[in-house]
Amino acid sequence: MGSAEDDADDDREGEAFDAPDADVSPSPVELALREGEAFDAPDADVSPSPVELALREAEHRFHAFMDENPAVAWMKDAGGRYVFVNETLLRTYGGQMKDVLGRTDHELLPARVADQLVKNDAEVIANEWPAESVEEIPSKEGELRSWRVVKFPFRDLSGALFVGGIALDITEQVRAERAMAASEERFRTLVESAQDAIFSLAIDGRVTTVNPAAERITGWRREDLVGMAFRSLIAPDDVERGEAIFARTLAGETLGSFELGVRHVSGHHVPVEFTVTPQRVGSRVVGVLGIGRDVKERHALEAQVRSMQKLESVGRLAAGIAHDFNNLLTVQQAYLGMVMEDPEVPGWVAEALEPVIRAGERAAELTSRLLAFSRKQVISPQTVNVGDLVREVVRLLGRVLGEDVELALDLPEGTASVLADPSMLEQVLVNLAVNARDAMERGGRLSISIHTTTLDEHSVDVNPEASSGRFVVLTVSDTGVGIPPDDMPRLFEPFFTTKPRGKGTGLGLPMVHGIVKQHGGWIEVESAVGVGSTFRIFLPALDSSPEAARPRSSRPQARRGDETILLVEDEDAVREVVGLVLERAGYRVLVASSGAEALRLWDEHRHEVDMVLTDMVMPGGVSGGQLAERLLAERPDLRIMVASGYSPEHIPTGERVRFLPKPFVAKTLVREVRELLDRG
Repeated sequence: MGSAEDDADDDREGEAFDAPDADVSPSPVELALREGEAFDAPDADVSPSPVELALREAEHRFHAFMDENPAVAWMKDAGGRYVFVNETLLRTYGGQMKDVLGRTDHELLPARVADQLVKNDAEVIANEWPAESVEEIPSKEGELRSWRVVKFPFRDLSGALFVGGIALDITEQVRAERAMAASEERFRTLVESAQDAIFSLAIDGRVTTVNPAAERITGWRREDLVGMAFRSLIAPDDVERGEAIFARTLAGETLGSFELGVRHVSGHHVPVEFTVTPQRVGSRVVGVLGIGRDVKERHALEAQVRSMQKLESVGRLAAGIAHDFNNLLTVQQAYLGMVMEDPEVPGWVAEALEPVIRAGERAAELTSRLLAFSRKQVISPQTVNVGDLVREVVRLLGRVLGEDVELALDLPEGTASVLADPSMLEQVLVNLAVNARDAMERGGRLSISIHTTTLDEHSVDVNPEASSGRFVVLTVSDTGVGIPPDDMPRLFEPFFTTKPRGKGTGLGLPMVHGIVKQHGGWIEVESAVGVGSTFRIFLPALDSSPEAARPRSSRPQARRGDETILLVEDEDAVREVVGLVLERAGYRVLVASSGAEALRLWDEHRHEVDMVLTDMVMPGGVSGGQLAERLLAERPDLRIMVASGYSPEHIPTGERVRFLPKPFVAKTLVREVRELLDRG
């Protein structure tokens, strides 16, 4: 049976049937209903007719169908008042039938939602045509739910217009679709912004999709790439291998990475590292998915690494040769020094030996250059007149620069001196001059000048590397091609070069920068494309003084000694000559050929030894630096001298430790030993 509200609806519809101006004869069903009203009288004792029973059964089926339907359903009159809602709607939004019937959306829902629903209803009524939409309506808990809504107009028997609606909750579907859309957008963004080429190939080998990176790597536009056979994009020498890999991938194999040459739009080939995988739909392979990475920069870096490894190997070889050569020079110079100091040697002999000594000194300079190449050189700071050094280097630059480069010098006389290693400053000047020459392929003007300047705190604010004080400024300018502004920040980066491949290693300016920094200075660079470049080297100025300028040869003769010296040297000839020089100077010498042997002698004579003179590089597991550290730990007052042709990187520091560069002459050895022993 229907509810009281349903009966009321039936009554209202019956009223329409009784309209006086109705021009339609009552149907048999209507007549049956009219007759049924008499039977429903409270006092009636008459059973329902078959027609009435059929109608009641139809009404029951209608309500059961509507109330058990998972979709919400409703009817509204032309004024927007609800005349019917099903139980699904009431269960979803709460409330009872009496709370909804006769009320409008504005009375039941938030204004924004109600406005939209009323607008949609109005369109349905105006068009008298069904409409479908997705609407968002808050639930009874306040959660915004998505509904797929179908609205349709209909008229009752009186011709009155109504709007019916059915809506299905598709919130989870909408959320899933939005999540999928967001995921697809993230994936699309990832693919579009990737630095590697991402592509797909159809089963016939034609390109179906590419990302912008593929355009960047190949130079082809996307619209040109799509539809192109991948074979036409592969370097001729790699086509056969590429086709074999493609066939294996279509057969279902997933291969590791491989490299192929890819034809650039300009005609050259780009080395690309690929990873590909079968593209499947279910169990069926329908194409190939792949990623390609441009590896030309990696190849360049690998080539640089190989080059550096070769240089390192050559450097180690040069260092080894220089080390052995220094030992030979030490023996030669030491013996020559003893001969020259012997008063009984005839004058003509001493005169004949002078060129030999000078040749040995020149050889020592050559070994110093070999060690500089291997970065194991001894840094020997001394007072250097920068003007004199430039004049000396300029004599060699003529052959380096060529006839089409004009050399202009501005080197005023004076005391423009710094405390520096002259050979390292020579490297700075030669590197800058060679770079300037390379920047002036058609010739030009190379200008070298020197001046001094004093900077205060305000003057150095613009350069974080600068400091205040008095400086010697070495300026090297050229009229070459200049340096592009984008390259200026990378000028001193290792391996960065603007020269063509094979013309430069990118190590010259970093070496210049390192040397200048090591000497407490800095570099300022100005350049304009097509105009030229100017490098200004700032080095702390050294005030000249008689002590600084006085040569070592003017020092007084070292007095004879009577102390005990532990001599540690693995080279037999060097050990013999150094021992002989020390014994002739009055010292008692204990001799060891290795660090391990020196430790055994130390255990026997530790209280007798006044000084240890040791080579730095020795076999046997105990170097000169390690030996010095162990002995100083036991005797902090011990004097230690470490001799080597290498730079003193791994020896202890302190007042009682001195470094003696090889090669050395006898008088230098005796003087240095005496000065160290006399030090308090």
